[in-house]
Amino acid sequence: MGLHLSRIYVPILYNGLIYALQQPFNADSNPRKLISPNVDAYVNSMLAGWNSSGLAVAVVRRDDTAPGGWHREFASYGIAKDDGTPVTPDTLFSIGSDSKLFLALSLGLLISNETLSKERGSQLDWTTKAREILPGWGLMDEVASRETVIQDMLSHRTGLPRHDASLGVLPGGTLEMISTLKSLRPSAEFRETYQYNNLMYESLAVLPSLLLNQSYESYIAEHIFNPLDMSSSTYSVKVAESSGQFAHGFQWTMRDLTKGIKGSLTATVPYYARDESEKAFPGCGGVISSARDLSIWVSMLLNKGRHPETDRTVIPEDVVEHIATGVTVPDGRALYPEFVRQFYVHVGINLKLLNNV
Repeated sequence: MGLHLSRIYVPILYNGLIYALQQPFNADSNPRKLISPNVDAYVNSMLAGWNSSGLAVAVVRRDDTAPGGWHREFASYGIAKDDGTPVTPDTLFSIGSDSKLFLALSLGLLISNETLSKERGSQLDWTTKAREILPGWGLMDEVASRETVIQDMLSHRTGLPRHDASLGVLPGGTLEMISTLKSLRPSAEFRETYQYNNLMYESLAVLPSLLLNQSYESYIAEHIFNPLDMSSSTYSVKVAESSGQFAHGFQWTMRDLTKGIKGSLTATVPYYARDESEKAFPGCGGVISSARDLSIWVSMLLNKGRHPETDRTVIPEDVVEHIATGVTVPDGRALYPEFVRQFYVHVGINLKLLNNV
């Protein structure tokens, strides 16, 4: 199943887990066209229902009458910090596994790098085998160890379950983590089924370092963040905190679902990743960004890889098309009547598409 990128995309960033109904914060003077009062009501109902603290919304649409040809609209709701600081479109959130899209596109850029191909003497491709590019690679399943390619790793079909306890800061870095994969038991045959796995993404995040002697975080900044003017986006918790825009995480205390008690909202401060421990998961979940930055990012994707204002190519169109093509189907049936079935694209994003999109 292929994914056809629509004209409207809504990145939603949320913070923690309550918040009283309120009017959305609107940092822009232009009247809203896309985020309607119905959207406000829906968001507020979700915040109340989930006892969540706050979120930011960005909507983008191609509009030839707007500056740069794209109309962007923002709204934000609730609080970003335990002192009551409101969420704004510039509030920074960890975007979690949506970071995987950046990893997949970085691989597309490496694959498209003709100079790199000439220096290597061979073309890097989506079908390049892991054992050919990752030192110490190996899996317990001999077939999977021998045949796994980049696409398998991105599509969660190596036969290996999550094994997230193996994801951490090790003395030997990511290469040491890769060397331990052969000790992890598979729970399915190679390419038999979908099984979410962060370790595969983190293994692939080492490629800029191996091939270009450049850290993964630096590579993303040079080739994606900077060209798109995503000036607030980072992989560094220290940088995010020093900006003053980094949202607090929240958790429930005294929660009892059996009695219908939602619990009290308590900020989890400081952020759990300290002393650069976030370096253990940049590829699978390390991006920290804002709704404003991600509105540019989404516009670029809808614009087939070109900067939405300058029309300069940031990601080759064939790479965008490749990562937007479905590969693995985790759920053969739709979870809800208004959804079609879910599928997993190369980038590792679990997509639920509305029937009428």
